Amino acid sequence: MAAGKVTEIWNLLSLTLKWMLKKAMNSSSHEGEEFLYVLEGTIEVIYGQNNYVLETGDSIYYDSIVSHHVHSSMMKQQKS
Repeated sequence: MAAGKVTEIWNLLSLTLKWMLKKAMNSSSHEGEEFLYVLEGTIEVIYGQNNYVLETGDSIYYDSIVSHHVHSSMMKQQKS
């Protein structure tokens, strides 16, 4: 989902994601790319008009100029 992108600098973060009601979600869109790797639990990535559910050990890489939102898909915190 980020074909043709060339990144020279990577900022690595460890996040704990909280579950939230869908009506409370705000998507973001910005220059750059994002790579997520799920350390524990299950997360949902809303990317444009598509939804992806990632579980422990899964990863996703995408162009962050497309509207996106990432959150825990379970009612407890998840690590990515």
